[in-house]
Amino acid sequence: MVGKDDVHSLADLKNAADPIVEIQALRSERKKLRAEMRRMQKEYGNLQTYFTDLKEAVEGLVIPPQIPQFKPGKSKKVTHPCTAVLHLTDWHYGAVQEAEEVEFANAFSPEILEARITNLVFDFLKWVEVQRNGYHIPNLTVIVTGDLISGDIHRELQVTNAFPTPVQATKVGFFLGQVLCMLSPHFEAVQVEFAVPDNHARLTKKPQAKQQGLNTHNYVTGFVTDLVVKEQENITFSMHIAHTKAVTVCNRQYLITHGHGVMGWAGFPYYGIERKVAKEALARLHEPEYNRFHKVIMGHWHAPLWHPWYWIGGSASGTDAYDHKQGRRSPPIQTAWLIHPEKNEFNRMEFDLHEEEE
Repeated sequence: MVGKDDVHSLADLKNAADPIVEIQALRSERKKLRAEMRRMQKEYGNLQTYFTDLKEAVEGLVIPPQIPQFKPGKSKKVTHPCTAVLHLTDWHYGAVQEAEEVEFANAFSPEILEARITNLVFDFLKWVEVQRNGYHIPNLTVIVTGDLISGDIHRELQVTNAFPTPVQATKVGFFLGQVLCMLSPHFEAVQVEFAVPDNHARLTKKPQAKQQGLNTHNYVTGFVTDLVVKEQENITFSMHIAHTKAVTVCNRQYLITHGHGVMGWAGFPYYGIERKVAKEALARLHEPEYNRFHKVIMGHWHAPLWHPWYWIGGSASGTDAYDHKQGRRSPPIQTAWLIHPEKNEFNRMEFDLHEEEE
């Protein structure tokens, strides 16, 4: 015990009292720790009970033996006759594009076009053969929506084309006929729907409305194509001189047109296209069934687009100097799809064109 003689200052008094305070604090801490330990022991006991019950439950489970792997049998073909559709558009035959002018993003000439389309035929037929593993595809419809030639509607085309416009129209007509003859042996029937009015083949500087399907080099192209295929009994060739034409393909009605009458700018003019589709649908609302349509099939914008109401094809020419100037790249593409008589369109395909065999 601290005596009076041992305390000489306030600090001595504080030091004499500190051990008592510290002991009290330690006792309080020990009490808390004991309470915590009892709580943990209680919880641990509960966990022990939980895991014991869990172990007993798991041991009572019946583990199934190895289940034999299911091997599905070979599926049968769809028996409904489906139709293959090949959309040919915007070939620009006769145009010449130097690769250096577009930073080697593309090169184009009549020879390149012929090589690309010839390989397209081979690729398309391979694709059809693959589809025939599951579907019955006896018939083919080829939809042609114009701008098959480069034409001379722009001054730069007049001075850079490989040959004059009448020669372009004749040569590409003969070539298209050869393409159809290459396709025809692989189908029971080939239906060709050829839309005449387009943009690059017109004879007037300003697009016309009256006689636009006659006053055009594309009429010559269609006429020559028809001559080339006339001996093929399974090819039906139809030329349409109206700006838009509703045609029947399998169970579907397509409104085919080139697309150059749609007003717009800066890429796909979505508003203009949808306004055109809506106006055509409204105009045909009370007309006979054969004049109505399910989709509009068109070209003109050099890039494929799939929309519930309209499908746009690609271009076989690819990126040109105008595309490059606008900061665009336009890979050469043509499109195809299948039609089921009950399920409608399916298996849409974009064929990326190439000049060499892959």
